[in-house]
Amino acid sequence: MKGCTVVVTRAADRARPLVDALTGAGAAVVEVPVVRFEAPADGGGALAAAVADPTRYAWVVFTSAVAVARTLEVVGVPGRLASLKVAVVGPATAAAVEAVGLAVTVVASPATAEGLVASMPDAVAPVPNVLYPRAAGARDAVAAGLRAKGYEVEDIEAYRTVAVPIDDLR
Repeated sequence: MKGCTVVVTRAADRARPLVDALTGAGAAVVEVPVVRFEAPADGGGALAAAVADPTRYAWVVFTSAVAVARTLEVVGVPGRLASLKVAVVGPATAAAVEAVGLAVTVVASPATAEGLVASMPDAVAPVPNVLYPRAAGARDAVAAGLRAKGYEVEDIEAYRTVAVPIDDLR
């Protein structure tokens, strides 16, 4: 990579590991974050209400490291989720969960929404409740797929991905 220039467009608060790896390999890196993450439209009220009593859930399902961070921001103490089974969409999300001391029960294979649904066991009675903190505008594949497998899903907007205005990039 020596002599290469790489543009990293990840959100500024998520770019550091990639930037460090690229510079470590000898690349010149230009950071141009084109998105940022913001609080949900309701300011986080629905997520706060959902995690006020996490024992209502059997599972928590994360489809991004941002959802993990946002949920833990609201929960405060990761151990409050320790009694839940955790399902994640892929290795980066699993690493974010494990970094705060929680165990991952299911890692999607393949690392897609559909892979996550396929990797989850079928629900058995009593109907297990699932907490699904997600990005605003996320596809319905996870929530709909889990409901089709017999789960009760509390689908909650945990954050919004917002485009950085072009003027902010200059």
